[in-house]
Amino acid sequence: MALRHLGTKVGVESLIRAFEAKDHFRTYEGERNPSISANCNVLTCLLMMDDPTVYVQQIVKTAKFLCEQVHTDSVREKWHINELYWMMLLSQSFATLFDCMSANPSLEASIFQLAPELQEQIPMASLHVLTKVLGSQDLDGSWANGIAEVTAYGILTLSWLSHLPWIQQLGRMHGVNFITASIETGKAFLEAHKQDWKKGQYLWIEKVTYASPVLCEAYCLAAAVVPVPDFTGSTVDADGQVVQSTKASLFVSEGLLRDVLKAGQLISLTPLFRTLAPQLLRVAEMQACYALGFLQRKREELEIFPTIGGGDEKYMNFIPLTWTASNALRVQAIGGHSHSGGGLSNYVLQEMMILSMLNYQVDEYMETAVERDFLGFYSGSRGSLEAVREVVGQVFEEFDPSGSRRRSIWGDADHTPTNLKEIRATLSHYVRHILLHPAVRGAPASVQARLAKEVQTFLLAHVQHAADNIRFAASNQLNITPREEEETGLPSPISEPSDPSSPPPSKRRRLSSSASLKTQEQPKIFSPADSRTFYSWVRTTSADHTSCTFSFTFYTCLLSHSHPYNSNKTENLFNKDAKTSYVAEAMVRSLASLCRMYNDYGSIARDAGEGNLNSVNFQEFHSTTGSGDAGEEERKAKEELMWIAEYERRGLERAMGELECLVETEEMEDVKLFVDVTDLYGQIYVVRDIGVGVKRG
Repeated sequence: MALRHLGTKVGVESLIRAFEAKDHFRTYEGERNPSISANCNVLTCLLMMDDPTVYVQQIVKTAKFLCEQVHTDSVREKWHINELYWMMLLSQSFATLFDCMSANPSLEASIFQLAPELQEQIPMASLHVLTKVLGSQDLDGSWANGIAEVTAYGILTLSWLSHLPWIQQLGRMHGVNFITASIETGKAFLEAHKQDWKKGQYLWIEKVTYASPVLCEAYCLAAAVVPVPDFTGSTVDADGQVVQSTKASLFVSEGLLRDVLKAGQLISLTPLFRTLAPQLLRVAEMQACYALGFLQRKREELEIFPTIGGGDEKYMNFIPLTWTASNALRVQAIGGHSHSGGGLSNYVLQEMMILSMLNYQVDEYMETAVERDFLGFYSGSRGSLEAVREVVGQVFEEFDPSGSRRRSIWGDADHTPTNLKEIRATLSHYVRHILLHPAVRGAPASVQARLAKEVQTFLLAHVQHAADNIRFAASNQLNITPREEEETGLPSPISEPSDPSSPPPSKRRRLSSSASLKTQEQPKIFSPADSRTFYSWVRTTSADHTSCTFSFTFYTCLLSHSHPYNSNKTENLFNKDAKTSYVAEAMVRSLASLCRMYNDYGSIARDAGEGNLNSVNFQEFHSTTGSGDAGEEERKAKEELMWIAEYERRGLERAMGELECLVETEEMEDVKLFVDVTDLYGQIYVVRDIGVGVKRG
């Protein structure tokens, strides 16, 4: 590289023969752990050749390696102690790559033909770096608590990143060039501390750490004169000459961006995100755009749930942003006080996005295929409920270590009705995605068993909630007598072998659409068949129905599986000791109840329109003599529900305080991130209902 910069043309074939490995380039023979900085330099060097297309195989290999290292948070830079060093080199190599592709369309075509995934992976990796750099800058414009050399790394990283098309777009679309502002404040700091430019710090690693005054001054000089991007579609130097132009085809789709920005505007209204720096939310929005494309492809690839017409899927625009924005919030909270810079890897973020999407889909599926089309067909009779519960139990027989099998209510032969077989197959596909995930399979057996039980409890809670909805709707609309309910029971499949999925006409009953029924002036009150109170319901059926509990256990498996410093992949929050496990479970149970109450607070009107049971339908919210005014009754019920939710929040905060004393700081930050995401959904529901609307009847 140095010879090329000095005008001497040399080839790289001998270097490729000596140092090329299967999926990366070695720094030296016998190297055990690859160096990300060395591979960044390899990529930059290959792109400096007269005809880079000759080396397209090596370019793709190196780019994929760099993206994978960032994606899984596997970076182990062996030559430097501060992560801004490798981030600077990575940004330089990515910027050089896109500059070369812009000038050489055949190179671009060759690279993306060999590895089309790089069109998504490089933006995600670069935006991950941008979040870390912006989030760790100090108020005085410096990085690393005023170290001049590291501040120079930060400035140069932002300068290189500004070459990338999606970051050009990010800098232009909001009218506030926060990247430019960050560079300028960093430069102002360096200018005010010129006396430190030759004071190298102990940042470099050989057998021991060492300082290099020469390197320190060189990086400070480079940062002081680097061009400042103006985000008008090009980068200009100090003389106003265009240094680099942006290719419009590499921008994010305006329609996609518009949808995500709307979600960002709503998120910014929640109490949780009022403190997030606007520039970090902007980056999170751009990350969400790329993640949304990934998520949509993943949904088509998995094909777990059938497409249900009439549903509103605006939640898809929120899922990626809730995770990227919450991640940015944690990066901001930690700032430059951690070597890792805080936040999750893109791998964990994407896996949790997939789970969040599937949880929305299973919620919709249980409301339609199970509640509306099956249980609703039989008015939620005891026989139909037992049939669905058995199906759920059968799904988990595969994961029962005892190998025990219960005798089916349909007999020894599989006379299960066709529609129940379809439900079983769909739920089995969903459960297998969770329980056979590599991160789960690598977890301790006790954690795997816990997760399986929690997922089963979640699905059974859906069945119970469906039964409650049907009973609630029936008691307020149809006044079904016990005799009528008995007559709508599930017909025997053995006595009707010709078509066990279809009952005879005399026994067919479907609940009427709530929209077609006379509206009652007084609030509808739920009278459960058992002795459940609102407290017991919101702590059991209702909380289990949110998916919060098992999602947290799944999350802990991902963290253990992907943690860069965890050589023991079986270490998990739920197998440390009894205290930690107990407090963690208490915390997540409080979180689930809190989220359910926030959800219900924001969806009272939607639940009433769809005939769903809501918290405010319990007797406790109507125990005093009302004024007779329906609007006043609803206002009072909502006020009490919010008070109870905030009471539950205080319990959540206490549990988190206790847990903070039991786990490491970094682990607690990961816990807080999950709590933030879950709490954010609850706060969004208060601001605006984003749930999936399901048409009934």
